[in-house]
Amino acid sequence: MTSLKNTKTLHTLNELSPSAMKKVLSFCEQLNLPKTKEKNILRGALLAEYTIKDAITRLKNKPRQGIKDKEKISTLQQEMCAIAHILPPKIPSEELEKIIEKTLLSLINQEPHAEPTTLIANCMKEMRKSYFASYDGRTAIATARQLTECLLTTKQRSFFQ
Repeated sequence: MTSLKNTKTLHTLNELSPSAMKKVLSFCEQLNLPKTKEKNILRGALLAEYTIKDAITRLKNKPRQGIKDKEKISTLQQEMCAIAHILPPKIPSEELEKIIEKTLLSLINQEPHAEPTTLIANCMKEMRKSYFASYDGRTAIATARQLTECLLTTKQRSFFQ
């Protein structure tokens, strides 16, 4: 990563609201990550984003929402928008599926007899290297599982014919 990129991310971090910046930096501290590296700040921002999404969901699912709850949801949504400026744009699900399929096919060709769990783990490792913070991890893992099962079943059928 270039220093220009680091400077841009750190500059953007300074533009966050104090509470959003505090959340990002607290996650970096909890994980003992140096706050000077872009990837560490992205990790902190991702964790903050997931935590904020979870808090919003919990508040929205409350049986009775008071005025304070609605204000809290509004504040959390503003923090999430601010944090989103640090993170790279998310890859659309259709494109993500194509990337995962291409990666899995490459891995299957390299190791034809690999276990499905090994293929999924190696696929996610490659995804983290190339597309860190640009995709939803839960969606990527679910997609990788489905595609692995599909690709291995197809490969076995063609092998026995």
